[in-house]
Parts: sequence; structure tokens; C-alpha cells
Amino acid sequence: MKKNRSGMGLIFLILIMLLLIVWIGSLRNQNSNYTWMEFEQDYEQNAIQEVEIQPNKEVPTGAVKVTLNNGYTRTLYVSDVTKVEQTMQEWGITTILRDVPKENWFVVEGTHQPVIDTDTFQKAQRILSLNMRAGAKGNVYPLGGILKCGECKKAMARKSARGKVYYGCRTYREKGKRFCKSHSIGEGVLFNAVLEAINLQVSRIGDMQALLQRVHHAPKRLEYTESLASKIKLSQKELDSEVKVFDKTYYDLVHGNISQEQFKRIRAICEKRQNELHGIIKALSEEIKKAAQTAGGRPAYLDIFQNSKRFEELTRNLSFNLIESVYVYSDRSVEINFRFTDPHTTCS
Repeated sequence: MKKNRSGMGLIFLILIMLLLIVWIGSLRNQNSNYTWMEFEQDYEQNAIQEVEIQPNKEVPTGAVKVTLNNGYTRTLYVSDVTKVEQTMQEWGITTILRDVPKENWFVVEGTHQPVIDTDTFQKAQRILSLNMRAGAKGNVYPLGGILKCGECKKAMARKSARGKVYYGCRTYREKGKRFCKSHSIGEGVLFNAVLEAINLQVSRIGDMQALLQRVHHAPKRLEYTESLASKIKLSQKELDSEVKVFDKTYYDLVHGNISQEQFKRIRAICEKRQNELHGIIKALSEEIKKAAQTAGGRPAYLDIFQNSKRFEELTRNLSFNLIESVYVYSDRSVEINFRFTDPHTTCS
């Protein structure tokens, strides 16, 4: 009886080991290097169910994920995903083409003629980003979308009572004292404070005509931007060459022309240079972006300041173009953040 039990246990152990061997073998089969020759063989045997193409950020390189009829998935690395897509169309195989992930995009600003100028685009984006609520007559008030509660950093609500207009924390009114403090400020007091702050900035500019002359004769940045764009193109060209070198090295590895150690050494060199080129392209792109922000002549706020030495009324145009945000705190203090810093910095 004991011999029968020990015999059954041995048989059970052998079965477990056989299943484990089969499972490990299937994993190796799935994860082993998949070559184009094996891919063609699977096609000839009608073993391919679906093909998914994922381009790399270094287009046209990428990976081809092949789903077989037996449920296995194999991955093939290629140097030109476009050619693979064309081949799949010729073979009549269903193909899924994935987009390059957004985090892998190379975005280079300032290298093409824009449809609209930078200043107009930035103004439009700011209008869309501001949470502006119109009044009963459809008017947008001078500080609409700009006025915030200094405590919770949320928008303040405009209210009227007994012929007087004031602004209070919207968060407190809608959610209660657990979320913010109860505080408000009269519209007249608030507008006067903002207007005085603007007029103070006007007084600090000094000789307006002299400043406008400096801006008018400031060096143009177009040639500088074009020079940066040219450097980016050269760096991108070198990057493409490095990618081709790596693809050729991988091809040699797959076909047995070089050893695994040689491949690793060449890959390390290629990856190091590619990272350097990515850094150069990123730095040049940031420089173009900075140049574009200060291009196009004189700053917009000078056009507003030139027309008046002192403003008597707070208007929507005035606040929108000059002010980034206004914060009102529970002690009724007002913090005003302007959209410009030192007026003379953009004139050098």
C-alpha cells in the first residue's frame, strides 16, 4: 500500500515537471529574438493573426508586434516601419498602426512661418484659459477671470445689494467656512486700488519717448532664430545618421556578423551620442521659444502706456493686457500681479 502511494507521488511529480518544462519552453519561444526570416515563415504557414506597428520617436524605426494563431506574441524590431506597413498591405494582413507617444514627440518652435503672430496667439490662448463669466447683459467685467480669493485661490463672485456692488469668496458661499474664510470687498475700493497700481507702473517708466526709441532700434531676432533653426536641422540630420548606424548594427547582430559583446559596445556609443543630440535639440528649441516671445517689435503694454500718462477708469482692455491676476485676502489686502516685469529688459 505504501509502495503504491509512493509510486503515485512520483508519477505526479514527473507530470508537474513535464508541465513546467513545457511552460518554460513556451515562454522562451515567445520572448526569444524574432527575425524577419521567421516572420516570413509564419506568413507562409498562414500562422499570423494580426500585426501591430509601433513607431519609435526616431522615426522610421520601430517595433512590430506579431500575434500568431496559437495566441503567442512575438516582437520584431525594424529600421523602417513604413516599408513593413507596405509589405503587410501586399500580404493582405490586418495591420494596426500606433501613433508615436506624445511624450516622445520632437516639437521645434519658430522654424515655420506662423499663420498668426505670437502675440495674437498668446492672447487668444489666455482668453480661452480664463474662467470669465458674463453679467446679466452679457458684459464681461474689468476683472473677470482675473480676480481670485487670496485664501483659497479660487474665483470671487460679483454681487449687488442695496445699490452697492461687492466681491466675495465664491468657495465660502458655496461650501462654507470649512473650505474658506468669509470676506468681501467693495467694487469701488477694489477698482481704485488696481487703477492706482497701474498708474504707479506708468510713472516708473520715466521718459516714454526715449524708451520707445530704444525699442524701435532694438536688433531684429529673425536672423538669430533662423541660425538656431539651421543648427537644429544639422543636429537632427546627425541624429538620423546615428539611428541608421544602430539599425545596421542590430542587423549585423541578428545575422551573426558581429558578437553580442560588440553589439553592446556599439549600442552604448550610439545611445550616448543620441542623448547628447537630443539635449542639443532641446536646448536650441528652448532658445528659439525665448526669442519668439520677445520678437515682433515693442511690447504690447507700451502701446497702452503711450496713450496716457494717467488712467482714470479701469476698463476690460486695460486689465486684460496688463494684469495676470488679482488676489483679495481676508484682511482686505489686495495683491496685483502684472504681466510684465522690468519694462527695460526687453529693449536691450
